[in-house]
Amino acid sequence: MRNIILAAAFVVALSGTAQANVIVNEYVDMKRDLEENIQQGKDQFKRNKEQLKGYFFKIKGFVTTATEKLNELNNGQ
Repeated sequence: MRNIILAAAFVVALSGTAQANVIVNEYVDMKRDLEENIQQGKDQFKRNKEQLKGYFFKIKGFVTTATEKLNELNNGQ
């Protein structure tokens, strides 16, 4: 009887350890996924920022050109 109780305790201890390992592995996977997603978000933000800068300079160029044309038209009259 004692051996059965010890064997049962051993099995419970192993299953508890296995469950703990599963939980730790899940936590590590979630943490890694979160860190990867954060890095991807930062990279996407950086790309979007550069794209917005490009749009800004294009718009600035259009406005400058339009202003110059309007000034030429106003000075010509």
